Amino acid sequence: MSGGFNHGGVPGQINSNEVLDLANPNNTCQDLTPLPEIWDEAVSGLLAGNIPLMCGGYPGGNNSRTSDCIVIGNPEMSEELDLSMSIARGVAGIVSLV
Repeated sequence: MSGGFNHGGVPGQINSNEVLDLANPNNTCQDLTPLPEIWDEAVSGLLAGNIPLMCGGYPGGNNSRTSDCIVIGNPEMSEELDLSMSIARGVAGIVSLV
């Protein structure tokens, strides 16, 4: 999961990442690269099983949805792959394909 809005504790937008391992809930990831900016209502998953990809949502906390996709923690790969969706969207579903 990436970005979002914190409704509990200190309210505000979030630029952090968190990985859930459904096979082993005790598994945790440390020192994940933060997003380049706050980002609301995007979807994220793994591309090819190991590339953390995030698409859509509202980057920068603005009121404009994007169709852009980024590789989390690897801006060079984001530029190289140049991925985007055909329609700008937020709060959508995602399926990881391996």
